[in-house]
Amino acid sequence: MAVLVSNRLFDRLRRRAARSSLAAPLAALAALAVICAGGTAAWAQGWRVNLTPSLPGLLYRVVPIAEAQPGDYVEFCRPLPIGHLPDGPCPDGTARLLKRVIATAGDRVLFTPHDIAVYRGGQEPIVYRAPWQVRDSKGKPLPHPTWGAEILVTPGHVVVIGDHLMSLDSRYFGLVKGE
Repeated sequence: MAVLVSNRLFDRLRRRAARSSLAAPLAALAALAVICAGGTAAWAQGWRVNLTPSLPGLLYRVVPIAEAQPGDYVEFCRPLPIGHLPDGPCPDGTARLLKRVIATAGDRVLFTPHDIAVYRGGQEPIVYRAPWQVRDSKGKPLPHPTWGAEILVTPGHVVVIGDHLMSLDSRYFGLVKGE
């Protein structure tokens, strides 16, 4: 009888030990599931993490180009095969760009070698310091399709600018179309 009780006690302790050895991995798996679900929900709401030096912050909220207003951030694939970008989901295999909108449908935009002037309604222009770079960071020539042009932003398009002078933005590829 004593052997039977000790065997039952041993079995019970062994099962409890087995459960407790699974507790840590199961808790880690549950935590990972919560993080993934939260990340997916944040992604769907437009939140993006920026790990590049192209923007000063870490977390940004993007809006669709069709809904963008000046000051909003939009995400898009580069319209021209210029610059050096990390690998990503765009059709050309590069990462998406994250830029600030400075002009939307109905705005007139004047590109000069040193500035971008945005004319909105009858107001004085908003001037953004944006000197043209002749070459990218790897020494390859950059196009200047908008240099000296005054462009009317059409519906479904925006003009974007980077938050640093070496940014790939509308200075080099003009209007950005909603996807």
